[in-house]
Amino acid sequence: MESTGLLEIHKRAASEYDLGERDPQGASFLEAERVFLALSDRPSIGASQRALNWTSKLYRYELFAAESGRTPREHTRNRATLPAEERRLGEWGGYQRRMQDRLTRFQWIRLDFSSAFEWDPNDSKWQVRLDEYRAHLESTGRQPFHNSGDPHEFRVARWVARQLYSMRSGTLPAERVIQFESLITITKP
Repeated sequence: MESTGLLEIHKRAASEYDLGERDPQGASFLEAERVFLALSDRPSIGASQRALNWTSKLYRYELFAAESGRTPREHTRNRATLPAEERRLGEWGGYQRRMQDRLTRFQWIRLDFSSAFEWDPNDSKWQVRLDEYRAHLESTGRQPFHNSGDPHEFRVARWVARQLYSMRSGTLPAERVIQFESLITITKP
């Protein structure tokens, strides 16, 4: 991630933080980010070591996402293929989600502005798949085929089949059922 992009994210997060009630711990994390971005030359004033460590980990998380095009994973089917650094970053992201009620206001705002971090990655992935399904329907005017020679269409068809199964078995959440059903009816005569 470019430093100008990080600077812009920092400015937006700092501006949002300044609009609300400031807390001393949050101010420490704000100062840590300023130190990290070299906006402050006083690393020992205002930024705790914990805040500096958290900020460093956040930037490594964002850098990994920018370089690889995806967020770090905590798990994979074959753990031996998962690099230790990626696993640690993925675990860090999971920890932030689990502890979101304990984060300072600035930490919460900063994670919210991060393009790499998702509060609910499963929902985000589901929305991406739904958008792929919608795009397929709009471009072809038909449902995707399982036996398609196109790997992308096959992946979309497999996802649709899984959603239909979940819907029929009653395990698909109600808000997803509504979104999904609205697309299924598009191609029905």
